[in-house]
Amino acid sequence: MSATQDAVASAAADAGSNEVSVVICSRNGLSRGFLDEALRSVQMQTLPAHEILLIDDASNDGTADYVRASYPQVTVLHNAGVGLAGARNTGIRSARAPWIAFLDDDDIWCPGKLEEQLAQANASASPEAAIWASRFAIIRTYGG
Repeated sequence: MSATQDAVASAAADAGSNEVSVVICSRNGLSRGFLDEALRSVQMQTLPAHEILLIDDASNDGTADYVRASYPQVTVLHNAGVGLAGARNTGIRSARAPWIAFLDDDDIWCPGKLEEQLAQANASASPEAAIWASRFAIIRTYGG
C-alpha cells in the first residue's frame, strides 16, 4: 500500500470518531471585540470539542495572554504573522483529533453545530473524502 493509500485508510478508520479539534486563528482578535463570543460558542457546543486551539498570528493587542488567562482550557499556539492560511496549517499540524473544525475569531457557532456536522459525516458513505460547510448569517458587522 502506498503512503497515500495508508493515509486514506487511516482517515476512513478515524472517520467514525466524534473527536474534533477546533482551530481558531486570530490576529488582534481581542481588540476587534468578537473573540469572547467565538470562544463561548465553542464551549456551548452540545458535543464538546476534544481540544480548542487558538493560533495567535503575531497579535500585538494581548490576544494570546488574554486567552491564556480567561480560557485556560484553550491551547494558545504562536504563529509568525504569515496570514490565515499559514495559521490554519499550524492548527492542522497541531490538532490531535481525527476531525478539524475551523472557526474565525469573529464568528460564532449555534450550539448543535459540531454534533450535527459529525452526525452527517458519520452517516456519509465516504466521510474521509468530503468537506462539510455550514450556512451563515450576518448578525452584525465591525463598527455596527
